[in-house]
Amino acid sequence: MIKHIRDLAVSPEPYADYRPIFETKRLNVTSVSIHPGETVPAHTHQDEDQVYWVQSGTGFVELDGVRTDVEAGSAV
Repeated sequence: MIKHIRDLAVSPEPYADYRPIFETKRLNVTSVSIHPGETVPAHTHQDEDQVYWVQSGTGFVELDGVRTDVEAGSAV
């Protein structure tokens, strides 16, 4: 059981802190805290499913060339 996300080990990147929670061949559950003013580099996931849920703040996602604004409570 995970009592709080802050208890998980951090895998830092220059633009965000990743806290892996659970992973299988098709499912990756990770808490990602993107640093203010930063973006996650464009990338694809060919062999796994991902869901993004925005806990706080605002930002954007780009899927298939379409940019959509997101905010706290958004899910993609």
